[in-house]
Amino acid sequence: MPPYRRDPLSEWFDGVAADWLERAYRHPNTWAVTYLAPPSRTRRAQAAAELGEYDLDARDRYGERRWTRAYKRSVYWNHKTYGYAAELRPGDRRADDGAATGLRWKTRGLIMKSGWPARRLELAIMIVSSDAAMSAAARRPASKRWDLNEAYRSKPGAPDRPWDG
Repeated sequence: MPPYRRDPLSEWFDGVAADWLERAYRHPNTWAVTYLAPPSRTRRAQAAAELGEYDLDARDRYGERRWTRAYKRSVYWNHKTYGYAAELRPGDRRADDGAATGLRWKTRGLIMKSGWPARRLELAIMIVSSDAAMSAAARRPASKRWDLNEAYRSKPGAPDRPWDG
């Protein structure tokens, strides 16, 4: 199996993604907002020359532009790789494969402010601490909670296929 390789376009965003995550970690359980500018002509040329990516506006199966998706991938990768329970520590890789905190995401839409040459996409993230996640789970009605024991009791038997032994 070939080794896992990150999206090379998302690596371009690692610095700004880490800065944004650090802001979100400083104020957990509140939205941290940023604005993503569309790719410039220089960036489009650079993507074509270095990565063979000619259309940064191409949409994926969810309708998201390639440029935006690469930024989101960078945020998620940095959160999973360097996000600890209380802070983001760029350069200090986590030993665990999972993230230490939850990350909520909102894509709000295009915004135009004075001084900008073009509209930018407003994005918001929230670091959800484990304490907040646990208290939210406890507030759910019992009928909406998922019971691990029930899931194992109701698991169907092994299918009748030789490869599922």
